[in-house]
Amino acid sequence: MKKFSKLSASVLAAFTALVLVAGTTPVQAQTTSLGVRGGVNFSGMTGDNAPNSEMKVGGNFGAFAEYSSASMWGVTAEINYMMKGTDIEEDNNTPVLFPNNTNVIKLNYLNIPVYGNLFFGTGKLRPKIFLGPSFNVLMQATATTESGDDIDLDDTIEGFELAAVGGVGLHYQFTNENWAILDVRYHWGISDIHNDDNVELTNQVLSVNLGFSFPVGNTY
Repeated sequence: MKKFSKLSASVLAAFTALVLVAGTTPVQAQTTSLGVRGGVNFSGMTGDNAPNSEMKVGGNFGAFAEYSSASMWGVTAEINYMMKGTDIEEDNNTPVLFPNNTNVIKLNYLNIPVYGNLFFGTGKLRPKIFLGPSFNVLMQATATTESGDDIDLDDTIEGFELAAVGGVGLHYQFTNENWAILDVRYHWGISDIHNDDNVELTNQVLSVNLGFSFPVGNTY
């Protein structure tokens, strides 16, 4: 892992502040839940050396654990398989970064975000905002050429990515302590993903997701 943007310090500081505020907030009841989630990604790349490209549509799915209060705060840890990358336009600078005649960059990661939640309301509908870091491990990296050939990019793309994740969501209690969770989130790539020290290139992903959570143990 090479360089980090100034966003890394800002996100970590904001996440720490959110957790500290949560830890000092009086609560009436607290719940630990497990859940599953999935969604649709709209991914691209940014940076001084980013190719001319369009958003690539992909998917994500995974599981999570959440510790939350009945008042206003919670902490969530997830493990997700996420499909990132970008669709390359014809007029681009990909020969500098990727193989010639590349049409699509496919980057699949195991994402591990940990974020703080700030809830509004205590009824069956609970809007929230959330923010935190994400620690991502590259699982597969390929470039698809105009002829349809897939070229391995494992030696081109860094094996680890640090990112930040933040967004807005809505929890809906459909039975007892079971919740449906809709969220829209943005993944900011912080670390450069290309292994050339002279290249600045990061992943950027917008995703829309749906999840379901179920309580573990007793509410206390």
